[in-house]
Amino acid sequence: MNNGTYKGQQILSPESVQAMFNREWIYDDTKKNGSSYGGTILSYGLGIYQMDGNTTARFSRDTGIDLAGYTGEAFGLLSMLALRPGTKDGYVYIMNGEAVEEDDRSAGQFSNNYIWEETVGDAICRNVFAHK
Repeated sequence: MNNGTYKGQQILSPESVQAMFNREWIYDDTKKNGSSYGGTILSYGLGIYQMDGNTTARFSRDTGIDLAGYTGEAFGLLSMLALRPGTKDGYVYIMNGEAVEEDDRSAGQFSNNYIWEETVGDAICRNVFAHK
């Protein structure tokens, strides 16, 4: 966001920002060149992965919104930082206390994310991003 500039000061070079968002690794099912974590992470940059709106990594049921960011999971906590590439739009969520274990009962309905991640991400994408 802001190409590495914060409050008028250049924090990261534009080249560094671009390197973070480049797809340094892309999952290839025919080559089995790593793990896609069941279709959740299909490409990865330098700490950032891409959530293309038309793949199992998506966070929006039917709006096809592309995001880039990072999710986190630890001891019942789920979190995410998501940015819409090429815009100044993004969101962060942190949630805790899922109703069931993180297993097949918590599987998403339209992606490979947990049902709770889908619910939050889809609501934001449909109600905020889709109207811009």
